[in-house]
Amino acid sequence: FESGNTGSWSSSTRPRTVITTCGQVVTTDAILNDDLSCPSGEFESAAVEAGASNITIDLNGHTITGHPIGIGVKVENVDGVTVKNGTIRDFLVEINVFNAQTVTMNDLWLGNLTADNADDFLPGLRTTHSQGVLIRDSFFEFLRVFHKEAIVSAASEITIDNIEFKNGSIGVNIGGAGGTTAIVINSRFIDPELGGILIQETGNSRIAANEFRRTCINTDEHAPGGITGVMIEHNSIVDWGDGIQFKGGSDSTIRYNLISGHDACGILLTADKACPPVPTPDCLFPTGNLVTGNTVTGNNYDLCHHPDATGNTWVDNICQTTIGDEIPPCIPPGP
Repeated sequence: FESGNTGSWSSSTRPRTVITTCGQVVTTDAILNDDLSCPSGEFESAAVEAGASNITIDLNGHTITGHPIGIGVKVENVDGVTVKNGTIRDFLVEINVFNAQTVTMNDLWLGNLTADNADDFLPGLRTTHSQGVLIRDSFFEFLRVFHKEAIVSAASEITIDNIEFKNGSIGVNIGGAGGTTAIVINSRFIDPELGGILIQETGNSRIAANEFRRTCINTDEHAPGGITGVMIEHNSIVDWGDGIQFKGGSDSTIRYNLISGHDACGILLTADKACPPVPTPDCLFPTGNLVTGNTVTGNNYDLCHHPDATGNTWVDNICQTTIGDEIPPCIPPGP
């Protein structure tokens, strides 16, 4: 078989369960033949739960609609599960992945267009203590309200490829207790309330070739060594406050990004929170980072660093305006 055909052949010959009721636990490949509405249930009860490893849950172009304290699809304590091809909406969490390996989600619409309470924390995909998680070719949408996030990941390893996130508050939240290693590529983030990507605790994550419209990339380190080895490269970031707001972190690289139209700074290196006049030990500044090869023009200020955010290297950036003693003269933009 050519690449990809083996999987299609094997799945067509395996038994498939038809999903017909809310709360169904599936232990073979499963398919949804009609829309499924689950308007009530207990806290974090699932509309569909993967009860075995190495199965595919195919929504078959249909929709699972939920209730505000439930979960659409649970993938917990199993490996090799795929969820694909449909819509999951209006749950507390659309898909929850916990303690799982090699989980794939693709061709999905995940979100909530009914919840408007800023105090309710609603992620589209939540992954915890899981490895080899892949989400691709999918769309996330929420009302433009705080605490509505497309993807929230803690203590996991996750790849995000070709998603689009509209409105809500944060597109991808990388971190949480235990940290996350993430790759976020080829994706679009449009009009979220707080940011396209928030990095809180991670090592060796990569943010590359994404488009950010009216939003930003933001790091927010909470403990020494919490953010290291991040690569932010080849992104287009337009029209916000700060384009990249790097607050805390070390040994990271910001390179080859196109950043314009921001009301504050195109790239800002500063503290992870408001620091007193004499910084305290928990007031962490980024240091040991490289900012190079970026084109940062048409912002209020293009390149900026806080006076105490020192020990970083700025080199070969095209820009017009700077704030900070460590930043050398810009390479002027061409005609």
